Parts: sequence; C-alpha cells; structure tokens
Amino acid sequence: MAFTGSFTTDAFKVALLTRYCATRTFMIALYDTSATLNAQTSAYTATNEVSGTGYTAGGETIAAAVTLVNGAAVLAFSAPTWTAASFSARGAMIYDSTTAGNPSVYIGDFGAVVTKTAADFVITMPVADEVTGLIVLKV
Repeated sequence: MAFTGSFTTDAFKVALLTRYCATRTFMIALYDTSATLNAQTSAYTATNEVSGTGYTAGGETIAAAVTLVNGAAVLAFSAPTWTAASFSARGAMIYDSTTAGNPSVYIGDFGAVVTKTAADFVITMPVADEVTGLIVLKV
C-alpha cells in the first residue's frame, strides 16, 4: 500500500457538516442598505432587517443538505421565497436558529438593492459544488 499524500479525509469533512446540520434549523433573514454585516458578524440581529408586506422578522426557514463533490464537502441550502412581497433588500444572513445566540453561518450581498412590489421575492442559491457552493470544506 502506498501513501498518496497528507489530507483530511472526505468522510471526516462530510461528517463535520452532517453532524452539525442534523440537529439545527437554519433561517435566512433579509437586510436593507443600512445594515453593516461582515465576516465578524457573529449572530443574527434585527438591526436594519427588512420589514414590509410578506416578510416576518427573523426571516424564513431553509433546509440544509450536505454532499461530497470532487473531494469537497458542500453545505447547500434550499431557495427561500417570500410570496406577494413588498419590500427592498440588499443582502441576507443565514443563521442557526436552534443554537443559543443564533450564530451566523453566511452573509450574502446581493450586489444591488432588490425591490419587489406585490411579487414573489426568491433567492436562487448557487450550484452546490466545490467552486460556487456557499459553505465548502476542501481541506
């Protein structure tokens, strides 16, 4: 038997994400242009969260799924929809609503303000792969 290098195994990467996600509920909250969210934002906050028709404070629950793609463990989320929405949003935060303090998981900037008036507000999640996935463990 020959060694092929030093690495973190695929099984361990998948297990890390799977075990964390197994007992968690994830939510996605929307924010306006006044929000200051970055990599140091440690938890969900209601400050500068969107308000308007079709939006409930705290956001929407989203499903999580873990897959292995080309040696990377990828955590993917379902695409949320706010029906008949009337509000504007600049970005979003995915957070763990079942852990004390509601720790943040991912912050996403839409790149521009998105406004809906009595229309569905849908976030299309990126392809769950090792390049464009939101949460990727490649080590």
